[in-house]
Amino acid sequence: GKLNPVEASDWGPSGSVPWLDPVDEVTSANARQATCGRLFLELWSNDDEGFPMPAACYFGPRYRYLATSAYYRELFIIFGARNGLKH
Repeated sequence: GKLNPVEASDWGPSGSVPWLDPVDEVTSANARQATCGRLFLELWSNDDEGFPMPAACYFGPRYRYLATSAYYRELFIIFGARNGLKH
């Protein structure tokens, strides 16, 4: 399935993320944990140990749905080996 993010931040007047330019992209080769902090304020889990710590994050270019003209991006979270993922 796809993640449907909920907007929970101060957005610019245009509805865009203030620090994210439409042409911005972070490739997998440039993935960093700091990018996770820029993308996600909080990540929740129903597990007793909470959400596992990501090793790094990156995001792709901005795409546009032809049918609705809405924009979207793919966001990626990289987890280290044996970091607590259970399923």
